[in-house]
Amino acid sequence: IYTLSLHDALPISIHEQLRARILASEEFFKRQGQGTTAGYLQALYRVELARDIDPTGATGWARELARGRTRSEVALAVLQSVEARTATVQSGYHDFLDRDADEFGLQVFVAALQAGQSRLELLVSLLSSDEYRARS
Repeated sequence: IYTLSLHDALPISIHEQLRARILASEEFFKRQGQGTTAGYLQALYRVELARDIDPTGATGWARELARGRTRSEVALAVLQSVEARTATVQSGYHDFLDRDADEFGLQVFVAALQAGQSRLELLVSLLSSDEYRARS
């Protein structure tokens, strides 16, 4: 069963900023990332994108960190990526409609999240759909 939490109601940008700070913390860097840039980036991708980091991403983000970009900025960029938002939408579809998002729904909801819609608004849209009501 899904329970709503504070982060569901926050505008997505605020939620992402808070999450980025946690992901950029020294604790996450040391515990999850084993205290190395490569380990940190791998952990960030595994936690947020549920996959290993690709070589291009590893090289690019490591270069950005070496140039002075903060871990918080990198984490926020990953959190605000289309890939991360696509995963959020797909998760909602799987949790409430028991299927993958169709292309149209995926595009609409990802664009809405990119524009600042909260997760709560996404959930309300899914839960108030005819498809969800027909399943209940």
